[in-house]
Amino acid sequence: MVGVDETAFQAASSTRSTSFVTGIVDLTRRDRPARLLDVVPDRSASALVSWMSKRDAGWRAAVTTAALDPYRGYASALRTALPHAVRVLDAFHVVRLGFAAVDDVRRRIQREDLGHRGRRDDPLYGIRRLLRRAHDHHSERSWTRLLAGLDAGDTPDEQLARTWAAAQDLRLIFSCPDRERAEQALYRWLAYCADANIPELLKFGG
Repeated sequence: MVGVDETAFQAASSTRSTSFVTGIVDLTRRDRPARLLDVVPDRSASALVSWMSKRDAGWRAAVTTAALDPYRGYASALRTALPHAVRVLDAFHVVRLGFAAVDDVRRRIQREDLGHRGRRDDPLYGIRRLLRRAHDHHSERSWTRLLAGLDAGDTPDEQLARTWAAAQDLRLIFSCPDRERAEQALYRWLAYCADANIPELLKFGG
């Protein structure tokens, strides 16, 4: 099993864009940390295909699973270089996409209700960081602040609260003890997204 992810090593400035590298790691060693195989310049399909094409054919044939981030270029490269391998999004990026949907709903509600981007005194803007926190990492004080912000700024049908609950449930799927229960939990989660009538959840769950 191999993993592919990007890393930004030079931030953008007025004279340059952000610089990326692509890291390739060996995820096969389940009882030990992943082993870094290589780092290649750039974040592109061509860079990854070039690196893969230089590996031994036997090595490529032995790769059964490739974990990657949501960047489409990586998926395209792995379809070319490792057509037989199962491609999966890693848990970190899946959960991050779930909380990105929460941010998208929050911003949409703010624009629709207030006509502007979030400002310091806006109730939903004030809890933006709390909305990205895992439910089991909240203190009594942060729970109180979170609920107060939702009460003050959420829609009457609680679109933000329901999207937040979906993001938390998505995170919990990865703690299921076996594949069967994970599949059942994922099915329930997809059904929830389909029935929610929230554009961001429909797009994400689709």
